[in-house]
Amino acid sequence: RALALEPGMCDLVAMRHDVEADMADGSRRRIESRLVMQGERGGHSAMARTVGLTAAAGIELVLGGGLAGRAGLVLPTERDVYRGALDILEAQGVAFEEREVEIELAASASGGQGARRAEG
Repeated sequence: RALALEPGMCDLVAMRHDVEADMADGSRRRIESRLVMQGERGGHSAMARTVGLTAAAGIELVLGGGLAGRAGLVLPTERDVYRGALDILEAQGVAFEEREVEIELAASASGGQGARRAEG
C-alpha cells in the first residue's frame, strides 16, 4: 500500500492526444483531445474510474452484442468499436474535450516548412 491515497486525498488523471493529418483537399488539420478527471474524496479514484469504466465498456459491448460477428482479439481501432466504447464512457461522465485546428504551412527561407495555427 505504498501508493495508497491517505484519507481526504484524491488523484488526478490528465491525458492529451494531438493527431495531425494531411487531408485529401491538401489541408493539414490537428485534432486535440483532452481529458482531465479528479478522483472523488472518499470515493473512487480517477484512475480506478478511467481504467475500470473502460474495461466495463468493453464488456458491455461484448455482452450487448455490439461486437457480434467478430471472433478472437478485437482491437479498438475500428470506428464502431471505439465509438461504442466512447459513447458508453461519456454516459458515465468520462469524456474527452476535442477541438480541431487547421494548420497552414508556410515555406521558410531555408526551404523547411513551419506551421501556423488557424482556428477552424
